[in-house]
Amino acid sequence: MQIGIVGNGQLGQMLRCESWKLGCDVSLSPLDLEDEEFEKFISKHDAITFELEDVPETYLQLLEDKCKNVFPAPRIVRIAADRYQEKNLLKTSGFATADVVEIQRGSDASEFKGTFPGILKTRFSGYDGKGQHRVSNITELQEICSNARVDYIFESFLTFDFETSIIAARSASGMTAFLPSTNNTHREGILLTSIPTESIPGLEQTRELVEKLLESLNYVGVLCVEFFVDGDHWIANEMAPRVHNSGHWSLDGAMLSQFDLQLMAGLGMDLFDQKIAAPVGMFNAIGEWPENFPGLNNQFFAVKRYDYNKTARPGRKLGHFNILGRNLENLEADFKKFVDL
Repeated sequence: MQIGIVGNGQLGQMLRCESWKLGCDVSLSPLDLEDEEFEKFISKHDAITFELEDVPETYLQLLEDKCKNVFPAPRIVRIAADRYQEKNLLKTSGFATADVVEIQRGSDASEFKGTFPGILKTRFSGYDGKGQHRVSNITELQEICSNARVDYIFESFLTFDFETSIIAARSASGMTAFLPSTNNTHREGILLTSIPTESIPGLEQTRELVEKLLESLNYVGVLCVEFFVDGDHWIANEMAPRVHNSGHWSLDGAMLSQFDLQLMAGLGMDLFDQKIAAPVGMFNAIGEWPENFPGLNNQFFAVKRYDYNKTARPGRKLGHFNILGRNLENLEADFKKFVDL
């Protein structure tokens, strides 16, 4: 089966690398193709999926018109690319969310109704902390909005214990599978570490909401929903209609990785929940690589490096490590040693 992926970054590359195990042929489309070229790309494939949600509208329209098997549906990609629509979807689907205020470009910020302090985010685009501003008062808000050329949303700050994500996959037949959730840490708005866990208070109830969301959208493929957790209270932050950085641990720590599940869902194969098959956690190399690699293998059971072949610059994900610890009990301690190197 020929599967095309919209986008040619590291997520698409990893999907292609994993596709051989499932007997399918995967190719990637950059986002700078002319519409006629992209239509030719569509015609060469049996199905199309995505590695990102920031997709040109003309591409989405062509997929709706020319491709019978697109997963997930373009309408879902549109929602996920719009932070305001995304938050509304999560809220109407039963998830708790932060209070959100829409701020249109050119609007008078003096009439703002939100609660400070908070964070101002571009309504469209922006990832890994990009397009975000911490705002403490109305003066700071007015200063940013007075020169704004884009629309924003404002979210009041939340108090929480930690961040986590739920990654699930659903096939066209309605079969659903979950990966173990992860404890996530961030540095300057960029994901730094993800460690899988089976025990978070409130996990089962939140999984039920995610499964209902998948059903209501008639979703096909992998979906990631990120959360803030305060005690047993889960607050939905955002969703990604694709494989996600916080699921990269599954390449070495689960029987089926998130990339397997994405392709299997699109192929209509049977899906089943994954367990932690090996004590592994993920660490992103941001801006630069640790200088003493590969000597890290001497301190842990194993360290696997995934290089995205990118030029180093501040705030850029250059790749990630999957660190295999001695056992689940010592994984967090082993991880702390790694992060402190």
